[in-house]
Amino acid sequence: METGKIITPQELLTRHPWLRPYGGALLGWNGLIDELATQIEMRYAEQKIALSVEAFHLRQVKEKFGELRFYCVSAVPIQDLIQNATLKSTWLCQECGSAGCLMQNERRWLRTLCDKHATDEYTARPSLKKVTVDGVTFTFFEEGQLDAVMPSDYLVIR
Repeated sequence: METGKIITPQELLTRHPWLRPYGGALLGWNGLIDELATQIEMRYAEQKIALSVEAFHLRQVKEKFGELRFYCVSAVPIQDLIQNATLKSTWLCQECGSAGCLMQNERRWLRTLCDKHATDEYTARPSLKKVTVDGVTFTFFEEGQLDAVMPSDYLVIR
């Protein structure tokens, strides 16, 4: 996936018509969603199962707490693919797809934004400490929340 390249809703839905319930509204993350959709299609092909209404139902795609959320019912195990996309979404601007970080406003609403799209209202989320163990970066935040970010090649299906 090329960061910073916007994929239009039309391009995304042409490539993956089964994403129609989503519609392509999260422009900055459409490249990430395109990558996830391709991985899902490949996983179904590997299992020799058609990506049909009976085997897959897309419930919702949205942003929540500054992360991509992808809710579906799948006949093929794809949770690892979804988790990887969710983790990647925390460092891609949801507006343009460029490198970004999790930011919050005074009301503690979270968005993942680049410097260009971060208004004065949103600032980088303050963390107390970052620790990396076996390639996984754990970030401890003031309000007691712990985030873990794994490298994209960390989740390997064996």
